[in-house]
Amino acid sequence: MTLCFSTLPAERADLQDLMAMIYALAAFEGISDQVKISPSQLADALFSNTPKAYALIAETEEKAVGYILLVPCLYAKRNQSKLLIEDLYVDAACRSHGVGKHLMQAAADFARDNGYYKLEWIVYDWNQRAKDFYEKLGAEFGAWTTCQFRFKP
Repeated sequence: MTLCFSTLPAERADLQDLMAMIYALAAFEGISDQVKISPSQLADALFSNTPKAYALIAETEEKAVGYILLVPCLYAKRNQSKLLIEDLYVDAACRSHGVGKHLMQAAADFARDNGYYKLEWIVYDWNQRAKDFYEKLGAEFGAWTTCQFRFKP
């Protein structure tokens, strides 16, 4: 099966698809109960005059099949900004058809074209398929361990 798709910046008309994919990714990660963002909050984050994040959508003629969510962050050591990949999702039926690779390339192009120094992301230890995917793309695995504090609202 050949999959024909394109990757474009998300638009307001994509909010329903984005929300569905956010929920699908959370279900895959086993954290569905942690999704708290509403469509209007997502719209504010992506489409305000000063966006907090950027989303790129991969879609076929029929439907959205994946997305990547990018969050800008200051990389203080170089006095430059980097993009953090918050989410990368490809519909299960479309995996192994180049969608993830295409989304990563689109994110790299977006970062380069907009003056970001680098792309950075984390991957679950248990997600070997994702680790293998990133390694095939040439990603560098650093010596960092992700730490976090969680605060209740």
